[in-house]
Amino acid sequence: MSQSATTCFVVTFRYQEEGLADLAKLTGQLTRDGFVTSVTDEQGIPHPLSSNSFAFITSLDQQDVQQLAQKLGEVALGKTPEVDIARYEEYVKRLHTDT
Repeated sequence: MSQSATTCFVVTFRYQEEGLADLAKLTGQLTRDGFVTSVTDEQGIPHPLSSNSFAFITSLDQQDVQQLAQKLGEVALGKTPEVDIARYEEYVKRLHTDT
């Protein structure tokens, strides 16, 4: 059996918050299913992600991860959230567009 390469994706949720409970529900649902709120680099330094952003390391493709995140978000929030997705490297570049 061949091994598939893994990729770190960052998904960012956009939705109308109705209170702090929404973020707590979303975070709980996603972390139960393997998403994390920070990424550790090669030197062992953790990098927290921005609010409503979660990382997922997987061999799934980008479209599958986006669909998974959207479904989990819908379960947590009771409505379908907008989900942006990027590879971790792209996510970091977007954060540091001024450098």
